[in-house]
Amino acid sequence: MTGQFTREPAPHPGVFRVRPLALETCASWLNRLAATYTLTLPKLLAGLRIPTTGSRPNPATCEIHLTAPAWQRLAHFARIPPAHLDKALPSPISLAPPPAARAAGTWQWLDTSALPAAACDLCTLAHTRGATRQAWIWAHPHRLLCARHRRWSSPTRAQTLLNVTSLPELAASQRSHQRLLHRPNARHAWQWAHAITTRWYDHQHTCWPRFARRLNHLKAINTAAGTTSSLTLTAQAAVIYPETVALARLIATHHHPARDTTRFLTEAAHRLRLSRLAPAPDDLMTTWLTHQPHTPPEA
Repeated sequence: MTGQFTREPAPHPGVFRVRPLALETCASWLNRLAATYTLTLPKLLAGLRIPTTGSRPNPATCEIHLTAPAWQRLAHFARIPPAHLDKALPSPISLAPPPAARAAGTWQWLDTSALPAAACDLCTLAHTRGATRQAWIWAHPHRLLCARHRRWSSPTRAQTLLNVTSLPELAASQRSHQRLLHRPNARHAWQWAHAITTRWYDHQHTCWPRFARRLNHLKAINTAAGTTSSLTLTAQAAVIYPETVALARLIATHHHPARDTTRFLTEAAHRLRLSRLAPAPDDLMTTWLTHQPHTPPEA
């Protein structure tokens, strides 16, 4: 991210040391850095002589690509080693970099399918020593749950934080998800499992009674998070999470399930705590069992 630093003169170090959150977006960190000095984000960058182009900055819907000289200035001003910023602010998106010979930045709107998630408000409050509850992080599926504070970051356009205290099974599933990540085919297995359970949720079958129970718990405790219809969408990822993790781990360990479909479905039913599992011909699980295409369908 930083590249080779130039010898451009940097501003004096700032008074405050503003540390990034883990997986925080660059835009979110810059927004907090500016707020620490009671500045708007554009005024902070202008003061550091970092001109920007592109979209109007919004840390909830935009990300910024900075040249190496710009990173040098920001690291110097924030009193954070550049290597620490590289590690703490990993951007999964690809942006066309501005000319690297000078300090500059390019803003870009993010697609609705790639928006960051709201970070746990209680973690953010503690990290910033009470300065703010609001920050944005990249929404990796295994990091959406804050197990300490029982908060779930909904990776939807609403970017809602849900209180999931009433669903203790999410924390156990997150630990299982962490173990899944050690497998080389973890991403492929997760994509298929998530597509399958999302279809089950949307069409209200297979695990729907269990999904409905969790959804009702979340609606009861998150009355300020939105309407009943909006919560049906924003709570979806949390509601299906345990079954998605269980199914992903099973998919990751079965490379040729079509050779013994009955055995696979029996094991799947056991892991999903179902008496039996008999997917319909148009079920995505049937598609995976019979064809195993490399690219998962849209959930």
